[in-house]
Amino acid sequence: MYRFNPDCWGGCVAVPDSILEKYLKLASGACFKVLLYLLKNDPPESASAIAVATGLSDDTVADALLYWERENILIPFSANSLKKPEVKKDDSRQQSQQSSLKEKAIERPAPLLPIKPPTHTEIAKRLSESDELNFIFSEAQNVLCNTFGYNTQAILLMIYDYFGFSSDVILMLVQHAKLLGNTSSLGIKKLAETWAKQGVSTLSDAEKEIGRHNKALDTYSILSKKFDFGSATPNDTQARYLHSWLENFEFDAGVISLAFEKADCQGAKNSFSHANKTLRQWYYKGYRNAETISAKVFPSGKFNKGEPERSYDKVKMARSVIYDWINKPEGGNVE
Repeated sequence: MYRFNPDCWGGCVAVPDSILEKYLKLASGACFKVLLYLLKNDPPESASAIAVATGLSDDTVADALLYWERENILIPFSANSLKKPEVKKDDSRQQSQQSSLKEKAIERPAPLLPIKPPTHTEIAKRLSESDELNFIFSEAQNVLCNTFGYNTQAILLMIYDYFGFSSDVILMLVQHAKLLGNTSSLGIKKLAETWAKQGVSTLSDAEKEIGRHNKALDTYSILSKKFDFGSATPNDTQARYLHSWLENFEFDAGVISLAFEKADCQGAKNSFSHANKTLRQWYYKGYRNAETISAKVFPSGKFNKGEPERSYDKVKMARSVIYDWINKPEGGNVE
């Protein structure tokens, strides 16, 4: 057996016991090389930097990063946070507190409205107490061009009481629900919960959230015209993918389109999950625009479907003496 040479001890890198106990058998050597590098160098500048330092290929590094992300060991961050911010000594405590608050905000569950709605009596009582609530109900009916019933009244009251949205924000929410074509009480409820999850609290926040939503819809429309997704609007899963690609990875429609082209060529036509895997790999490799990706991934102008390229010109070969000899009649001579 062996023991460690004490002369080798210097600086140490801590590896959590939980990772060793679970993944020592499950994870590959390449995955552990990448993880050890990250534990010592957090965060790295790019996947290429990891590849150079570990002697692995870019693809192997990208696969390793995806593996640890799927296992919830690594958490992806946006492109503009690839480098650690410089923290002044005087501000270290404040920076630590801000980081702690951000972590708590991330861990907070998505806000949901209560399951039990207010009764008719409770709604009437709240209307008698609040002029602003009366204004919201009146203007919301004008926006929807009809008189709504108990269900919508209950939802609007819960949005007002539990989320604390102002009258302007609530009316903008109702207007946006109308533009989306879903003014049912459940549609308004779902939209309000989405806004609350995104931290909407002011009119400016609401405008940004609508812009964020419209950007995803516009991107989906561009892609659908090219790939024919078969639906005018994305479903919830597709919308989550789009928001992730546009906001976390900061990719544009051109880059996303290339990912779907690759998925199509690999037999996964219109697969959002396949495109997502491709986009994550490109992101970790440091590819940020369609020009770079086209040059590196599609050098011949289109993705190779697996058919090997010929190393000869078939037309020229057809004219050659050798080709004539191969196809000559039995016993004949080549002129």
